[in-house]
Amino acid sequence: MSHSRIYQFLSLAVVLTGCVETIVMDPGEDLPVMVNCILESGEMGPQTLWLQYVKGKSAPEFIPITEAEVYLEYSYSGVKRRIDFMYVEGCVWETDSLTLIVAGTDYNLTVIIPGREVITAQTSVPRHYSPSSSLNVKEGTIEWCLSDYNDEPSVPVWIFASKGKHQTDEPASGRYTQLVTDNPYADDFNISGQKFSDLEIEGKSDGEFLRQTWPAFKNMRRQYPDLPLHEGFIRIDHMDGKKFHLLAGPLKYKESFQDHFDFYFVPDDLDQYLRDVYVKDKGLDSDLTRIYSMENALSNINGGVGIFSGVFRDNRLFLVNY
Repeated sequence: MSHSRIYQFLSLAVVLTGCVETIVMDPGEDLPVMVNCILESGEMGPQTLWLQYVKGKSAPEFIPITEAEVYLEYSYSGVKRRIDFMYVEGCVWETDSLTLIVAGTDYNLTVIIPGREVITAQTSVPRHYSPSSSLNVKEGTIEWCLSDYNDEPSVPVWIFASKGKHQTDEPASGRYTQLVTDNPYADDFNISGQKFSDLEIEGKSDGEFLRQTWPAFKNMRRQYPDLPLHEGFIRIDHMDGKKFHLLAGPLKYKESFQDHFDFYFVPDDLDQYLRDVYVKDKGLDSDLTRIYSMENALSNINGGVGIFSGVFRDNRLFLVNY
C-alpha cells in the first residue's frame, strides 16, 4: 500500500504516514515499541510498516528503530510463505515491490529487536467485495450496491470521496468534505448537523454541467432533503446487497472527470481501532498516537502497541462529465 494511499484512507492516522510525537502510557526505562502496519490486498507492490519507540513526554524527538528482523508469514495453497520487511528511512520499513497480499488470508507479523522480547501480531485480510453503481433514469438518481461472493453481509466499510483532475497532467485535487447516503447502516458519529437540503452546487453554469451527476444530485436532494451530511467520510456497519444512494459534495458545475468513491473494507480490529479513535479524539486529522494516553486503547500488538490489520480497497467513479 503506497504512502499516498495510506494517507488518503488513514489521514486520521498520521502515525501511519510518518514518525510523529507519541505519549508514553507508563514511562520507564524501556520505552514501549510502536508498530503500525496496514496491509492492502489485491495489488502488487510494497507493503509499508512503521516501527519506532514510543516517545516520552519530555523527549525532543521520536526514536526510529533501524535494526530489527521484521517479516510476515502466511500459508497459500498449503505452502507456508514468508515476506521480509527491509528498513528504508526514519521509522519506515517496506517489503519487496513484488509483494502481493491475498484477500481472505491470515497473516502473522513478527518483529525481533535485539535485547527486546519478540513482538507478534495476527490479522486476516478481508475478502473481495464488489461495488457497483447504476443510473436510475426514471428517478434521475445514482444507486449503489455492494455485494459479496456469497451475498453475505460484508465487513464494515469506510467510504471517502476523492476529487480527480480535469486534464491527465493535472494532480488530483483532494477530497470532498460532505457525503450523504440513505443506507440504513450508516454510522451517525460524524454527521455535521446539516442536511442534504443545505448542500448546494458551487460556481456558475456557462452551459457545461455534470450531465449525469447534476440531475441526480438535484433529484436526490429533492427526494431526501432531511438526510444528514457526514463530514469527510461515511462508515457503514455492513452491506446487505441492497441498493442505496450515495453522493458527495459540494459539487461544481464543471467538475473533474476522475472523481471517485474509495471503498475500504476493514476487519473488526481495524474498524474498532479507527472508530474508537474518532469517537474519543473527535477528529480524523489529529495525531492518533494520542490514543495511547487514553484508557483502554485498543492495540493488537503483542509485546508492543499499535495496530496490524488489512484492508480491501476498491473505487468507482461517481462524477460523469462528458
